[in-house]
Amino acid sequence: MAELADIDQALAWHLGSNHFPPIPSAMIPVAKDAIEAASDDDWDREIDLRGIVEWRDQTTAPAYALVDHMHLDPWIR
Repeated sequence: MAELADIDQALAWHLGSNHFPPIPSAMIPVAKDAIEAASDDDWDREIDLRGIVEWRDQTTAPAYALVDHMHLDPWIR
């Protein structure tokens, strides 16, 4: 799925099908921000969770935590 040209479509499928419970598609922009940070080798970059969820009572989470939780490794370049 990571090879699809439409990253939004690929992430929607991945987050909805490869996780239980499914991660909502509203998290796609968060996932894309985490992928960008990891691809820039900025694993500690704080990613805004856009009011969808909290991480450790915070409204942001480090890219490494999001990549790990959402299994985004295939998209990191």
